[in-house]
Amino acid sequence: MTAAPMTVVPATAERWADVQLLLGDDGDRGCWCQYWRQSSGDYSRLGPGGGRRALRGQLDEAIPPGLVAYIGGEPAGWCGFGPRILMRLDLDE
Repeated sequence: MTAAPMTVVPATAERWADVQLLLGDDGDRGCWCQYWRQSSGDYSRLGPGGGRRALRGQLDEAIPPGLVAYIGGEPAGWCGFGPRILMRLDLDE
């Protein structure tokens, strides 16, 4: 059996539907990869749907907040990343 081809691309606004599909199981309760991108205070104030809205906005930024993997053209995985200065390790100092 031949494995379907895998591609990995930047997570941009055009891929929002695929990002939602990959991260959306928890609905508005999920962190949407915001735990590491917000100070602890800001993260606690996001409220229902706040993580989803924040990630959607980040998809419009010059530096993508992550990558989307596709296998055989279907969304299969997500990896969030970013410059250290944008991550909680630096934001809470």
